[in-house]
Amino acid sequence: MNGKQKNNKWSSGGHALIGYSTIFVLLGGVGAWAALTQVNGAVVASGVIEVASNRQVVQHLTGGVVGEILVKEGSTVQAGDVLMRLDDTFDRSELAVIEGQLFSLLGTAARLKAEQDEKTEIVFDPEFLEAAKTRAEVAEIRDGQIRLLQVRAETREKQIGQLDERKSQISKQNEGLASRINALDTQLKLTIEELATQSRLREKGLAISSRVLELQSDEAETRGAISQTQSSIAENAGKMAEMELAILNVHSQVREQATTELREIEAKIAELREKRNSKRETLSRMEITAPLSGIVLDLQVHTLRSVIRPADPLLYIIPQNSDLVITTQIPPAQIDQVFPGQKAHLRFVNFDKRSTPEIFGHVSKVAADILTDQRTGATYYKAEIKPDPAEFRKLGQNQVIPGMPVETFIQTSERSPLEYLVRPIADYFLKAFRER
Repeated sequence: MNGKQKNNKWSSGGHALIGYSTIFVLLGGVGAWAALTQVNGAVVASGVIEVASNRQVVQHLTGGVVGEILVKEGSTVQAGDVLMRLDDTFDRSELAVIEGQLFSLLGTAARLKAEQDEKTEIVFDPEFLEAAKTRAEVAEIRDGQIRLLQVRAETREKQIGQLDERKSQISKQNEGLASRINALDTQLKLTIEELATQSRLREKGLAISSRVLELQSDEAETRGAISQTQSSIAENAGKMAEMELAILNVHSQVREQATTELREIEAKIAELREKRNSKRETLSRMEITAPLSGIVLDLQVHTLRSVIRPADPLLYIIPQNSDLVITTQIPPAQIDQVFPGQKAHLRFVNFDKRSTPEIFGHVSKVAADILTDQRTGATYYKAEIKPDPAEFRKLGQNQVIPGMPVETFIQTSERSPLEYLVRPIADYFLKAFRER
């Protein structure tokens, strides 16, 4: 009995010893693992895929009515490609009116310049002549101004011709008056000679007094006729001077009138040129072109005849061949653990987790100041993660596009499992002991 009792006692004590030893070894092993093993920490944040360079907004300066849409969502475009055309009917109509007024004034100005310089031919503006080759209405303006110059010149010549004719008539009158004066001078000499003879005969009693008186009367009458004729010649000379002045006035009036009208027209021409340049600038913007090569995103205009307002976004272009990055929102409490160069694990939410591996990247930028989410009001720091160049190949046929959500795990410093267990407790007691 004693031997059996001893064996039973040993058996119970041995099993307990083995159990305690196993527990001790297990706890020791776990404690050693918790104290000696290093586990990587991570800052977990949600992110979204974006292009490395910002997407380019396409706008229009003045707005208008959409006449043609040449792209659709997702279209690939090259720099300079036409994306849309605005309806230019109204602007082209206005330009036609402006140019019609401008060419009309250019033709008039050229004719007035010729009249001002008393030229018989018009020197038109080169732009006007070029337009006349292709535009019938401009050619008609040109021909009309040439005819008008000729008509006005003919009218002017007729006026001058009439004045010259009157001068010629007065000149002939003067010739006749001069001949009459010569005849009267001869008659006066004869009368004076006969009067002298009759006066001597009367003194001798050989002539009667009535004859002498008659001759004296003839002399006085002849002298009066000579004076009257000379007065008529002087009057005609004044008329001749008036005719000369009238001829000069015909030329000067044409020049003065042309100069005055030309000054007014040139001011209007300058104003119309300015309006035309402005309208041409507007028409040059009727075609909305791609500022760079890329992919069309977020197309805002879908129907013709839509009205777009000035500076409204029409669409966006994602630059072609631009690198993709992931932007994340880091909580302010963890920003001290994030810095450029850190390794990051990236997991794409849209893809099957079982068949899609994680890819790796590095933190490339960290915001210097805190930001606020306008939708939720939450504060955060913006960080940018750039995937390593070869990592996207791991995704296989899965296509990564901007806007996709991504889970990011930004690797922090290594800590042991024991630190993960002890630190929250230590922080709790440290805070508790500091409270009053």
